Amino acid sequence: MKKMLLALTMFGLVGCGMTPSEIREKPTQSFISSKTQDQVVECLVSHLDERTFNGVRSNTVTKQIHNGVSLSPLAGNFEFIDITREGQGVKIIYYGEGTVRPLMPDTRKNEVIEDINSCL
Repeated sequence: MKKMLLALTMFGLVGCGMTPSEIREKPTQSFISSKTQDQVVECLVSHLDERTFNGVRSNTVTKQIHNGVSLSPLAGNFEFIDITREGQGVKIIYYGEGTVRPLMPDTRKNEVIEDINSCL
């Protein structure tokens, strides 16, 4: 009984795992900014690296993608933020479904959306 309770508690804290391709199938939200790609990336990385997730401080990894940059703020590829050039500005697509937890379903997503909005 204790083992089952422990397993259920752990599931409640960490939720179900998703692969990076599953996370990228469902964009959480898209944004447009008139700032340059470098300005948005610099702003977002500084905001994201001040956050924690499950008690661990974020350490954002930046990776070049076609026409832009992809940010992965959490070890384990739980979420991605793609920043690509579009016209005179940039398009930002946030994929945050990998951060959903049964006990705190939208907490992390709301924090990241707040950070993105502050960098537009």
